[in-house]
Amino acid sequence: MAVTCDVEAINFLAVNLAHDLVKGRINVDEARREYTEMAAGHLMGRPQPYTSGLAFAPVDAGAGTADEDEPVAPHHVPTVDTRRMGRRK
Repeated sequence: MAVTCDVEAINFLAVNLAHDLVKGRINVDEARREYTEMAAGHLMGRPQPYTSGLAFAPVDAGAGTADEDEPVAPHHVPTVDTRRMGRRK
């Protein structure tokens, strides 16, 4: 999962709520309501627990995941031929 907001605290909020959804602690409607309330509170300067960091401990790579035999990052990272950038074929 990835989140992309220019406000780091809102990224934490989105990830924390997604984790709660996956764990079955809240449903989609509750997550939407919580997101709206907490994001607004954060932007108004009220401290929000879900915006200050992860509210759960991340699982270590390969620790009981379905892809234990797979590397976290591929060994070969594709590169772009910069000499061809901007040219039309």
